[in-house]
Amino acid sequence: MSKRADGMTMDEAREYCLKLERDRIRSHRKSDQGAFEFAFMSLDAHVEKFDDPTKIAIFSDDGTGAERIFDRCDESERARQIEEALLRLSEDERRFARAVLDGATWREVGISRQLFSYRLSSVIKKLSEKF
Repeated sequence: MSKRADGMTMDEAREYCLKLERDRIRSHRKSDQGAFEFAFMSLDAHVEKFDDPTKIAIFSDDGTGAERIFDRCDESERARQIEEALLRLSEDERRFARAVLDGATWREVGISRQLFSYRLSSVIKKLSEKF
C-alpha cells in the first residue's frame, strides 16, 4: 500500500470519507427537514426488509386503486376546471399558481419560503371562495 501525503493509505482515506458521509447523513436526519424526509420509506426499501418477498403482497391491491383513479380521470375536464378556477385570480396570482402547479418550489420562483407560503395560502383562499 502506498502512503498518501497526509500519511493515510488509500483504504484509510476511503474509510475516512465513508465515515464523513455517514456523519453527514446522521446529522441531516436530526434536522427538521431530514427527519421529515426519512419518515417516508419507499416500498422498495420496505420490500428489502422482508425475508419472504411474497409477504409483501399484503401491501398491494394489484393495481386496482390506480385503475379506479385513472377510470375516473378525464384530463380534458380536469384542465377545463383548473383554467376556470384560475380565472378567479389576478394575472400575477395566475402566473404564480401555474408555476406551483408545474412543480415550482420557492427557490425556483425566486422568493423566500415565508413569502411563498403566504402567496400560496392567499391563492388557495381565493380559489376556495364561492362566487
